[in-house]
Amino acid sequence: MVILDEDGNPVADPDLSLGRLVGDTVPVTHRWVTDSEEEGHWETIAEYENGGMDVEWVVDSPETGHWETVGADGGPVEHFDGIIPDDLTHEEEHADLWTFQRYVPYTEEELEEREKRRQEAEAEAGRKRAIDEGCQAFFIDGGKTKMEQDIEDAATSGGTDPQLQAIARMQVMTMDLEAQPSSAVAEFRDYWPEWQPDTAYGFQQPLQYDGSYFRTSQALTSSPTYPPGSSESLYYEVEIAPDGVIVYRTCHGSYDAVQKGETRHYPDADGPIYRSKVDNNAYSPDVVPANWELVSDAGTE
Repeated sequence: MVILDEDGNPVADPDLSLGRLVGDTVPVTHRWVTDSEEEGHWETIAEYENGGMDVEWVVDSPETGHWETVGADGGPVEHFDGIIPDDLTHEEEHADLWTFQRYVPYTEEELEEREKRRQEAEAEAGRKRAIDEGCQAFFIDGGKTKMEQDIEDAATSGGTDPQLQAIARMQVMTMDLEAQPSSAVAEFRDYWPEWQPDTAYGFQQPLQYDGSYFRTSQALTSSPTYPPGSSESLYYEVEIAPDGVIVYRTCHGSYDAVQKGETRHYPDADGPIYRSKVDNNAYSPDVVPANWELVSDAGTE
């Protein structure tokens, strides 16, 4: 589709940072212009005893011509790129609407407003990056104890423990935890958000539901029909013992394999604690003992 500027000139490569494209239409008329007349001859195809005959016109040289498209002022429409149907009759003029795009430069006020919005968007992106980095440092890199102390102090003074908990859960919802192993995420299990239906969750999002802990097995939008615990392909349970160490579960896929350095109680919450010596460990200490090292046989590290 052709792009014209405000003066009707074609624009080959419009700068969309300085202007916008808007749809436009103008009324036009198509008329057939004959370049050369049809030439031919009459040919007798039947003769009768009474002297009558049947004849037909045989074309020796067909008519040639072209369509001319004019505007409301009768002048030719330059740069017309519309489609003229093949079945239009040559004897009549045909009204039409030509649709094209118009390039309209932004006014100074619009450019200033766009620059303002760009700066605001850049600032918001920077703010989000700072929050993400802060959440990473706070929850993953050891700063969690400050939040715990804030909550404890607030509770002692009759303050806003639930509010701080809610803020922490909102922060966890914004974090990209796909690369974080379950042992690291379990460190802040008290701040895992409660599962909600009709909510977009990223891969490995930690959640609480019905008193249990889960992580998503894939990126998804939660359905009220399939909450955590209903389908392993959507959520997998993370059983956390009272001492904070995760209880080993049979591996169902790459999403719940144990990573190098992670610890697990085995075979249950009262069992010894083992540390994985390899990444993507999909076998229990009984099946492949070489993948594990015993940390504590008394159930504590």
